[in-house]
Amino acid sequence: MLKLPNRPQIPGWLIDALIMVALMTSAWLVSDRLDKWLDLHLDDETFYLGHGADFPKVKLQAASWGPLYSLWYWAVSHVFAVKTLKLYLLSQRLLILLLPTLLFVAMRSFRVRRTAALLLAWLFAISNLNVATEPKVGHFAAAVLLATISLSNLLRASNAKRWSCLTIGFLAAAYVRPEFFLAFAIAMIVLIYHEFRARQEAVFQWGSLWVPGATLAVMIAAFAIKGLPVGSRSFAAFSQHFSLNWTERHPEAKLNGWTDNDVIISKNFGAVNSLTGALMANQGAVAFHVAQNARSLLPELATQTLVHFPIFTASARWWRCSESVIILGLLVFAGGFPGPRLIARKIKANAADLLVLVPPLAAALAAALVIHPDSHYLITVAACILVLASGLMADLPPGAECPASPLFWPVGVSIVLALVTPTFVENARPLPGYTSIRHLKSLRFQGDAILLATNGSGHHLIGRNWKSLPSWDKPREEGFLSFIRRNNVNFIVVDQRMVNDSRYRDDPEWRQFQADPATANFSESFPAEADSGARIFVRKDVPIPHQPNSLLKK
Repeated sequence: MLKLPNRPQIPGWLIDALIMVALMTSAWLVSDRLDKWLDLHLDDETFYLGHGADFPKVKLQAASWGPLYSLWYWAVSHVFAVKTLKLYLLSQRLLILLLPTLLFVAMRSFRVRRTAALLLAWLFAISNLNVATEPKVGHFAAAVLLATISLSNLLRASNAKRWSCLTIGFLAAAYVRPEFFLAFAIAMIVLIYHEFRARQEAVFQWGSLWVPGATLAVMIAAFAIKGLPVGSRSFAAFSQHFSLNWTERHPEAKLNGWTDNDVIISKNFGAVNSLTGALMANQGAVAFHVAQNARSLLPELATQTLVHFPIFTASARWWRCSESVIILGLLVFAGGFPGPRLIARKIKANAADLLVLVPPLAAALAAALVIHPDSHYLITVAACILVLASGLMADLPPGAECPASPLFWPVGVSIVLALVTPTFVENARPLPGYTSIRHLKSLRFQGDAILLATNGSGHHLIGRNWKSLPSWDKPREEGFLSFIRRNNVNFIVVDQRMVNDSRYRDDPEWRQFQADPATANFSESFPAEADSGARIFVRKDVPIPHQPNSLLKK
């Protein structure tokens, strides 16, 4: 009988690399035509972009306002030679691609089965949480954390090296999102604990000090350059989201949580400017806010993670969620339904190795509870839980070598998933952000432009001669006409948030301007899109060299 030769075994790292390519392909496909169905985020996202695009001519923002994310924009703009809208869109797509890929890498670093890691990462790649979350600063923070954890797992033989790596990585994440300073503090305490134990159990050697010494040097350098990543950012986020929760409970107040948060915070806490000040002023209001967040955290996390963009059907949201459950069920079935004793043994063997996930998970959960369980706060929670749950069920013990594997099964599954990844057509909803920015760019105005809008950073997407005046800068006691003349405003973009802002809604000069902009020497400029979702006004004395597909209302 003829004996066939054994099939050659493919190195595990090569299979992982091929799966990562397939994952990146799926994520790139799912973000295709992103600008046709997901609007610009003209608040935080363009703030980060603007500071990155202007660096180093303009100094980076304060440590608590995400300077490392602005450096990401700076790097993308230089590597790919793109600016403004193209830079915005490319960064969005790269982060949608990067996060599920690093999620797969993190799961593999905990010895999770390739097929399980692939399916979980792919479901995450096409989920609402990955694709539709805005701003994408949470993506970048989660990517930094997952890369740090994956790298630390290569150093698991030495607690000092592993926790030094985690300490530095968590500090870097704190310069993206300030809540991860808590993760850094926890990692620092664990590092000191391991160093203390090592000094007690071994003879002291000067050479053993280089790892903690290098970690300390990095920390000192970071604090000296940018300072501690704590400050006003957290209170600004708390005040807005507390106000949103408050307006849900008090609709009779007719206030907007985004634009009237100063009134709401003053009403509940008085003149405070910090989280600790709010807590000291009114513990009951803070506790009620946290309880309200806690009630919505799990439902929001589940729906954002399980609901995906349509694969087989574009029908109801519940069916798209059930598709994810079916795929996860197949994943469990493929794992062979391990019995409770086997599950207990796996958890016992892997739990200690997964403690590295506790600091970032604790920090992300704290932010979601204290501020709000928005998707950009939950994205790190979801990523950590996926790695933790899959890591607890890993087949190989921590540190074991991954054997070579046959090529067909994981790579074949990767190709099938890439082929069924959904792509999209244009959205029927108006996209006021894209519409207004593209229309203003099309005017090709070369003079000094002052743009009044509900955000303070949209001008970064138009040109260097533009500056933004955020609508919340208007004092409540000052009339609208006086405000725009004092600030030499020559362009105005009005969206629903400005219409609902009590600074404007209750101002008779604003109501007069809405009815007849000519009273303020303005004309309305109409974008090509019939339903733009925003109104654009241009001062009459502004020379407009080019007006494609637009009309000026006299």
